Amino acid sequence: QRRLSVIIMFIVIIIALFLLLINFITDWLWFREMGYVSVFLKQLVTELEVGIPVFIILTLLVNFYLRKLKKGYFAKINSHEVTDMKKLNRYTSIISVVFGLVAAFYAVTTLWFEILQFAHSTDFDVKDPLFNLDISFYIFKLDFLKQLNEMLIGIVLMIVVVTVIYYIILLTMH
Repeated sequence: QRRLSVIIMFIVIIIALFLLLINFITDWLWFREMGYVSVFLKQLVTELEVGIPVFIILTLLVNFYLRKLKKGYFAKINSHEVTDMKKLNRYTSIISVVFGLVAAFYAVTTLWFEILQFAHSTDFDVKDPLFNLDISFYIFKLDFLKQLNEMLIGIVLMIVVVTVIYYIILLTMH
């Protein structure tokens, strides 16, 4: 059974990588044909610059959070049952990595262009009469701030889901 699950997981990973590689090669060929290789590379570099730190930070934070949940759970539960801590720590790491991957993928695919606009915006030197903000704020920065807010709300909701899943795992293992 374990060997079958490893084989199925391996096949799913190969298919996912194949599909991602097809999109990557198609985009590369199109950008090269149009003469915009620098744009393709800038997108790729920006996605990596955003995705890697988001993945690392969120994976570490969720791992820390889940370990604190586990510690609090075992401090409040009095039981003589033996829990397989190695397996539980493996589940904790897997959940943390999956959470980090999902959040990083969402951040990379939706925010890369808005991050570039936000970071490289220039002022128009024309103020909005109502809020006294430069017009460039509405064009270059506001959309990024809205999407960042939506992403943070999504992360909070995902943490709630991860908490419920982790408590279910704790209850089934102990």
